[in-house]
Amino acid sequence: MPKKILCISPFSGELGWEIVNYIPYVNGIRRAHKFDLIFACVRSGRERLYSFANRFMLTNLEDDVKVSGNFGPMNKYRNRIQVSFENRVGKMRGRGWECTVSRNMTKHDRGMFPGRKFICYKASKEEMDLCHTQYGEKYAVILVRTRRNGRGKNWPIANFDRLGTAVESFGFTPVYVGSGSKHKFSCGINLLGGTTVSDVIPILCGASFAVGGSTGTMHLSSMCKTPHIVWGNKRLIKRYRKDWNPHRTKVCFLPDSGWHPSVGYVVSELSKFLKLWEI
Repeated sequence: MPKKILCISPFSGELGWEIVNYIPYVNGIRRAHKFDLIFACVRSGRERLYSFANRFMLTNLEDDVKVSGNFGPMNKYRNRIQVSFENRVGKMRGRGWECTVSRNMTKHDRGMFPGRKFICYKASKEEMDLCHTQYGEKYAVILVRTRRNGRGKNWPIANFDRLGTAVESFGFTPVYVGSGSKHKFSCGINLLGGTTVSDVIPILCGASFAVGGSTGTMHLSSMCKTPHIVWGNKRLIKRYRKDWNPHRTKVCFLPDSGWHPSVGYVVSELSKFLKLWEI
């Protein structure tokens, strides 16, 4: 029976905060103390983000359901999760359950947790070879935001289609990644609605670059050390260039674009940075 167990409760906020704040905080705890077992309750499809855990309990919190303005646990699910989680751990623990991590971000607590140890997500050679077999030796990930929350931040699908055509003209196979329903594109490979966060990690690792509006998956690009071109609110510039970029991944944040840059502007800047980065 394990004597010292680290129990990680589920993070139900935004993916970016989970990747850059919560997981590094938990990773810092597990590196500072020796645990016999690390038990993580996570959203289904995100297990790979917690690669240091030994056992998992999966939950299915919907990304689009939130308590208004709250980045912490969703009240609608909290009781069910905690009862299920604690009962499962209770069967294992004996006298040994010594540490529970349950802190999440709220709108009133947006500072970074202390003692974070960042993870650089990687893919195996076999995974990289498979990606290059499926998508080509040179491919680019186009991150398509189609969320129901904050629809004003969604770029039109027609714009992504035109962007994909431009990416192909630069010599890269466009691979469309994102949640939501399938959409038809003029070229490339359409993975919309067909991948989990864990699936996307090797796809990003094998890509020449990623491009799209600011999303949690774009922050994952940074943690995979995949060069990326991104647009969004100006207040995010420092986050992408420094604060949320611990591995100093190559990034181009389009400074004057907002959430709806023109396709021509994105393509023009993309062309400049591909030459600058020698991709």
